[in-house]
Amino acid sequence: MNVASIPPGAPPHVAMAYSPPSPPWTWTKGILKTLWLLFFLSFLPYELGQFFAGIKSGGVSVISGWPVQTLVILGAVVALLSGARTIARPSLRYGPVWLAHQLAKVAYLLVLASGAFFGVAFSNSGTGGSVVLNYSGVIYLFMIGTVIATIAAVIGTVEDLKHPGERLPFDFPVKR
Repeated sequence: MNVASIPPGAPPHVAMAYSPPSPPWTWTKGILKTLWLLFFLSFLPYELGQFFAGIKSGGVSVISGWPVQTLVILGAVVALLSGARTIARPSLRYGPVWLAHQLAKVAYLLVLASGAFFGVAFSNSGTGGSVVLNYSGVIYLFMIGTVIATIAAVIGTVEDLKHPGERLPFDFPVKR
């Protein structure tokens, strides 16, 4: 049983033991989470942007409004902060990293929503047209949960600073 001691300065009602995961396991989870999110938030948008930009044949082209370079950078930031959040969980660094992670997610979703349209443009002998689907409303709906989680991160950070170690017995109960 890996039972850690009560952190210095913890209030008396926190005199419960807790069992955080081992550092190698925490680092492994953080690194795997970072790699997983790098694939979905950076690599995949980049490859899809390149794929759609290359579709032009017979007067038909695909239109996408994604600012690909910005999504790649913000996706990498979100992925790295998510991994850092996993690694920092049993410490006081968790709150500020959690807050930074949530703010990066809000920025990512705002950038994604700004270019959230997909369409097909066609032209034939001087005449043409386009069909465009705008899905920014769906992105804004996803953002509601992220904004609520950002508020929770602010509250959690303030609570961790006011009462260090208070949540640890609840987040990492002793394994029996």
